[in-house]
Amino acid sequence: NVKFMFVMAVEATSLVPKLEVAREAGITILFAGGDPGDEDAYTAFMHMNQFLSGHYAAYMAKQWVDETYPDAAPGSIDTAIFESTLNPEAVDRSTGLKMISEPYLKNAQGEYIDATGKVVSEADRIDNPAYSPAVNVVTIVQAEMFQAGQTAMQNVLTEYPDVVLVLAYAGDGAMGASQAIMDEYAKGTGISVIDDLNKVAVFSVGLIGAEGPAVADSSTGNGVFRGTIRFGGDLIGRTMEYAAKMLNGVTVSKDIWDDLELVTAVDGVLMTVPVESATVFKVPTVEPKELILPGPPPP
Repeated sequence: NVKFMFVMAVEATSLVPKLEVAREAGITILFAGGDPGDEDAYTAFMHMNQFLSGHYAAYMAKQWVDETYPDAAPGSIDTAIFESTLNPEAVDRSTGLKMISEPYLKNAQGEYIDATGKVVSEADRIDNPAYSPAVNVVTIVQAEMFQAGQTAMQNVLTEYPDVVLVLAYAGDGAMGASQAIMDEYAKGTGISVIDDLNKVAVFSVGLIGAEGPAVADSSTGNGVFRGTIRFGGDLIGRTMEYAAKMLNGVTVSKDIWDDLELVTAVDGVLMTVPVESATVFKVPTVEPKELILPGPPPP
């Protein structure tokens, strides 16, 4: 009697054969999360543009560099990138982070594209708004979670003490990097390689739990996690919306792209700027507004 299934699997590809059987039996399937790799496995797929999320994180970092180091010479801002190669989605997001060093707009495959996402020749390439000529990527390391980010940052500060910017694959790893930087700063003048927290920043992708408070705290001097990309928006609400449509026989798009938002903070208050396209890079034009995260009100 099953007519509808919602699937969010840790290892998406392993379920494909059974999902295909379910669809052949007439079951409508709303899939979310990692790409199962076969369009026949679902009716509709809720997912995020991983490459674009990294690209927008790079754009936030570029804006910070322009504001914090307005007179920086080309290649003078030592930068570390914490990437992940765990799966194709992780590779795409990490490739997006690296767009901070790409002068021209590209897609996840490294092809030149125009403002609509169309592949173009080298002669027709256009400028990449996230490119920062001041940035010098001195190291790229694997780090996803908090402990890995903290350890990686400790090693970076030992080997590359002039690093002042970090682009991290995941918010958890970004929080670890921020903690390592704060620990280094706490050593004090003459010992620490960091003498001004305002001149150091970490940017990342993901706002699921502790990332929000961490970004807010950083705007009041209690960290250096300056910004992150929030994906999904009201994810529960949107999931219920599309599930209801599909249960009622409404035709929905095969690909349902997650909303993306640029999240920063001012004086302890989270601020958000929505991204106007979930498929191609567009410079945001909307003014920042306060971000109210779901959950119970503070006591």
